[in-house]
Amino acid sequence: MDEKIQKVIFSNTIKYLEGLSGCKGVGLYFKDKNMVEEISNTISRSFNLSSQEIKRKFFLIGGEYYDMSVPYYIFVDMFDHIEKDVIRELTFEGDINEGLLNRINDYFNTVKDAVSFGYLQRMIKSDKDIIRKELRSVKDRNSELRPFLRDYLIWVNKLTEDIKKLRSCDTQSNVQWKNIDEKEYISSLLNKDEIEAIRDVHNKLINLSSSIYYAIDKRKFTLLTSNYIELIKLVGKLISLATVNIAARSLEGINIDHLTGLLNRKAMDFILNSQYQIAKLTGKPLSIVMLDLDDFKNINDRYGHLVGDCVLQNFAKELQEHLRKSDFIFRYGGEEFLILMPFTEKRDACIVIRNLLEKISDSYICCGEDLYINVTFSAGIEDITSKHESVIDIIKQADQKMYKAKSSGKSKVIC
Repeated sequence: MDEKIQKVIFSNTIKYLEGLSGCKGVGLYFKDKNMVEEISNTISRSFNLSSQEIKRKFFLIGGEYYDMSVPYYIFVDMFDHIEKDVIRELTFEGDINEGLLNRINDYFNTVKDAVSFGYLQRMIKSDKDIIRKELRSVKDRNSELRPFLRDYLIWVNKLTEDIKKLRSCDTQSNVQWKNIDEKEYISSLLNKDEIEAIRDVHNKLINLSSSIYYAIDKRKFTLLTSNYIELIKLVGKLISLATVNIAARSLEGINIDHLTGLLNRKAMDFILNSQYQIAKLTGKPLSIVMLDLDDFKNINDRYGHLVGDCVLQNFAKELQEHLRKSDFIFRYGGEEFLILMPFTEKRDACIVIRNLLEKISDSYICCGEDLYINVTFSAGIEDITSKHESVIDIIKQADQKMYKAKSSGKSKVIC
């Protein structure tokens, strides 16, 4: 019976891998027929080995396939498919019973765990070098940012070492990370929404660490490897969020438009791209407003450029006064402005900008004795969606809406 099971495992492995060879992206790993036959022979012939022999063999195979850059999930998922196909064929032929079913299930679980552990050890070796490099580079980073990054990287380095050596949870070292609010210097660097995004990733990391130590204690290497991959992704995400946010804030005091006191185009290029990446990383909303003062040329022509400058300066102050501290306001050029609203849905941005238009329209800008000028603006608003390939696409859409607002009567907001 064991010989028949080995033949069934071999034929189903060959069949599955040949099917994969035609898949775009995945197939390149299994186009080599000799490689396909070799792994099929190994999987089928190992069915009769002892548990320890299976673990040793497939631990090495996991490391080899990692070195060959075969994606972990493709390789491990393969065993689930093969197991189902083998059981289906044996059931159809009437050869299956509860004892054999359990034996096949135990075999494939052992294989998956051993392969996973082989992948895991190779990944840790590679990633620890990166973590050490990051720790060294932290010394050269902004002094305000350094404690935050250093603390996390030290914690991840310790957790990675626990995974590598299969050490159980050190409760005390884990508890100190339960509350990000204890890191007081974070609140001095980031606004509420930015802290909330980082807190969300932080909480996922804490929950994930609990799952990691559970997998270590139970020796569930398939779960442990999946958790480790997620750990590295989350740490990268958290460091990216902290880095780009703080870098963006640090630019605000440097790249200022001298006339209006708003951020200039040089700052805009960096901040727009960094906030766009944050929105992509977190899945949080982001809206961009393109805004143009109506009939500004007439003000310059009638009153002169000094009055025009006065209007721009006072309008910029109105923007700063009525918009939120978390919003970025840029002088885009001339009488055009771009407003970046992180963590903001388009419908909410529309409410804010329409309220702003109402307040501006009902007031006057004083630019000299007995000279009070009423101004209005036209605006277009667009938010981040899956159809936008870059932040430039969002700006273009907002810009088109702004010109539509101007051409259809001015003093309006199109969302």
